[in-house]
Amino acid sequence: MREYLRAGLHAIYAFGLLLIVSLAGSKYDWMPEVDPTIATGAIEDGSGNRGAFLGVILAVAILAESVVVLKARSALERASAMVLILVAIGAALVL
Repeated sequence: MREYLRAGLHAIYAFGLLLIVSLAGSKYDWMPEVDPTIATGAIEDGSGNRGAFLGVILAVAILAESVVVLKARSALERASAMVLILVAIGAALVL
């Protein structure tokens, strides 16, 4: 696999993982800092836009690493790309 393509795919993955980590949580997490009487769990975000966006970002990150898995020549590179896929899925599930 060309070095530039692999580096670009890893960069897409890294950017996606960064977005997943930075956008995790509720958009109302800052409110108890302003007023401690407000319970963050009581505020509902019914739109689901954040979850849908994170799902798309996760799919793009997995797709980028899947191309690396399919195009890799060495078993080590293939295994490391699979581990990165599992890390992205784990980050999306935990956060």
